[in-house]
Amino acid sequence: MQRGEADETLDHLHEVLDERFEAGPADYVIDHAIAQSMGPDSWAVEVVYTPRPGAARHGLRMSELGERTALQAAWEIYRRLESEPPSETGDITWTDI
Repeated sequence: MQRGEADETLDHLHEVLDERFEAGPADYVIDHAIAQSMGPDSWAVEVVYTPRPGAARHGLRMSELGERTALQAAWEIYRRLESEPPSETGDITWTDI
């Protein structure tokens, strides 16, 4: 995705997360959500988080919007944060969306 698309996706994700946390605490803690350069004019949205207390850190990476809008992409990332991660390891476990 291009930088503008990554920024727009992150803006929407922040809005979705703000609404979620107004409803009460979640088990997961987000370390960071950033636009990460993947090459010349190629960007990905990366979210690093701890899914629940005592768990290993996990990462979500979205590098293509595909047919999704930035808002739909933000909601997909949010749904992944709310679901149980696939594995527990000592290092960050990355999931490409």
